Amino acid sequence: MALIQEMRRLTFLISESMYEQLSEMSAKSGQTKPDFVRQSLENEIIRREGEELQGAAADLAPLYETDKELVAFNSLDGKDFL
Repeated sequence: MALIQEMRRLTFLISESMYEQLSEMSAKSGQTKPDFVRQSLENEIIRREGEELQGAAADLAPLYETDKELVAFNSLDGKDFL
């Protein structure tokens, strides 16, 4: 049984040209306008989360180069030892 996610209504105004573009894009994708906007927002959230993770990894990279305790078990990575 799928979990039903709580939804909130959002109402906003967009320009006529944006509305026309939204109509075209949603029709091409076979989605309703609300579904297209919802999916686009979900994609943007996922993209930003990825950027945040990449930034955090970049921030931590120098520690992995200098702190030997952080890489002490690297020699075991990917090896079968059972």
